[in-house]
Amino acid sequence: MRHTIKEISETLFGWLATLLRGDSSYFPEEIKNWSDKEWEVAKTIVFVHGMGPLWGKECSRGLGCQEIPDEFRDYLIQQYHQNGLRIQKIRECYERITQGLSRKKTRFVPFKGIELAFNVYPDPATRPMADIDLYLDSKDKDLIDDILTEGGFTPVAITESGATYYPGEWIDKQKNMFRLNPTNMDINNELYAGENENSPFGIDVHFEIKILALRDLTCAFESARLESGKLADTEHFIYLLVHAAKHFMNRGGRWLHLYDIYLFEKKHKLDYQLIVKKAVEWRVAHLLLISLSLCEHYFSSFHQLKALLYAEVGWRHKLLVNNLQLSEMSCCNPWPVSPFAQFIWVHSFVDGFALLAAFKNRKKNTQVREGKSLSSIPWAGARLLTIINRLIQKKPREVWSIMAAHDLSPKQDWK
Repeated sequence: MRHTIKEISETLFGWLATLLRGDSSYFPEEIKNWSDKEWEVAKTIVFVHGMGPLWGKECSRGLGCQEIPDEFRDYLIQQYHQNGLRIQKIRECYERITQGLSRKKTRFVPFKGIELAFNVYPDPATRPMADIDLYLDSKDKDLIDDILTEGGFTPVAITESGATYYPGEWIDKQKNMFRLNPTNMDINNELYAGENENSPFGIDVHFEIKILALRDLTCAFESARLESGKLADTEHFIYLLVHAAKHFMNRGGRWLHLYDIYLFEKKHKLDYQLIVKKAVEWRVAHLLLISLSLCEHYFSSFHQLKALLYAEVGWRHKLLVNNLQLSEMSCCNPWPVSPFAQFIWVHSFVDGFALLAAFKNRKKNTQVREGKSLSSIPWAGARLLTIINRLIQKKPREVWSIMAAHDLSPKQDWK
């Protein structure tokens, strides 16, 4: 390819951000030289980063698509329509679950995708989501399990802090989604080709909310559960920033994370001073800066809030948040993140030791589905050794198989 995956990614990120800020006349010069293969890679990047439905809606209005190939434009419009059908199914499922909880007078808090799609995005069909996230009291564990099991969902992972459920018939397909041999992978399969009305979605049930196993935000969610059933705007915004930062630090970030943050801030009147106060109190100011720095790069916003938070962090975190790039911190990066990378970002050395202990306990207390039964996952060090081995041998991550299916090399085509 004439352009690397990183170059194509950064072009797409900036292009769609500019379009959604209202400039439909902008077209990057470099796209004029893209080959058919580079446009195919662009489709995969758009899917991985959740950009398709948003871009597809703009194209369906005749905006932002004049200079792109017809096939790519049609793909984007299809993503918008398919996601709309899928979101409707998710909404119907969500309503059945919440009706079951309400009949038992059980309080809960919806958050992340389900809350953003229907209360922040002007058009829910433009917001892809992989699952429904619900916070409940742990004493309602059996109740929610009964409701979901009756609805055809099966637990695939259980921890002390929550559980993940998936439609029974999709468990094996989802488990193997990124573990296929790239040479045998059909990138036109519905699992890989983009948003599809028939693609499965999961249910994530949370009994506590922790970020990196350190920052316990459960108190904010518990207050919301007992009062309005909705997170307060300030707490919700902080959660979005910290949740996104967690993904960026693990090279699992998506462009959609940044647009969520940008759109949420546009819709709500936020008190920046209160955000900074809570960020300092919860010791997450440095994590907020990760997401805000990336958001500022693509959406030219958050200058004031970033400056306020910048004044609250030490020199180490000030250096780290400079020159961040979404492509490097995203799923498109083929290389596994070092198991020690999280320790660079910790608030203090005390947190570093706490993170080690939490990692060990989390692995010990986690059960995952293997076949028809749940079993404890292997010793925590086994996963650590696997990651180190991949780093030494320069093996790409399993999730990169979707790029490898285009006959791409992580060494030659990444950057």
